[in-house]
Amino acid sequence: MKYTHVVFDIDGTLIDTENAVLHSFQDTIQELSQRKVELDDLKFTFGIPVEAALNQLGIKDVQAGSTIWHKHLKNYVYTFKVFDGIEDLLKELKFQNCQLGIITSKNREEYKNDFLPFGFGEYFDIVVSVEDSVRPKPFPDPMLRYLELAGVGEDEVLYIGDSIYDIQCAKDAKVDSGLALWGSHSVRHIHATYYFNKPSDVSSGLKSA
Repeated sequence: MKYTHVVFDIDGTLIDTENAVLHSFQDTIQELSQRKVELDDLKFTFGIPVEAALNQLGIKDVQAGSTIWHKHLKNYVYTFKVFDGIEDLLKELKFQNCQLGIITSKNREEYKNDFLPFGFGEYFDIVVSVEDSVRPKPFPDPMLRYLELAGVGEDEVLYIGDSIYDIQCAKDAKVDSGLALWGSHSVRHIHATYYFNKPSDVSSGLKSA
């Protein structure tokens, strides 16, 4: 395999949280601004920090808004689910002696509460959360931080995510990227190194890379 490290985004890549995230934003805007925003108009919030999304939605006190958003998210946690094929993919990559990592726009508390309950934490050697770099995705800072922590060059790493924020982060850090089509809303104008229709395509595709 060409890469020694495969790094993943979480939401929309490892776990399906779309319903929970979008409805939580919808409920938050309704509570704070007494207006209803259609779910389709909230899809831009995927892959960016909650505070940044709230700012774009016109919420002035984003810290208070974030607290309210997390309150609403708890009402939808039951809808979280792992995408089919993810566990098999992680096992296969580990079998191929590949180091696994995570770069996420979640903070550490969100990572602990939203992701670790699925029992996949042991697969990942390095986790870069939103607190671990000066600027979040789509800036390259999170990936540059990962490279620093891992002690590897950019040509050894592949970053897999579902949004343009993920792909841009990798590109600007000169790292190859894979678009997770199973969780992506649109491939228009997203120029990744690879396009994977389903998780099993990752391991099979990389064997010939």
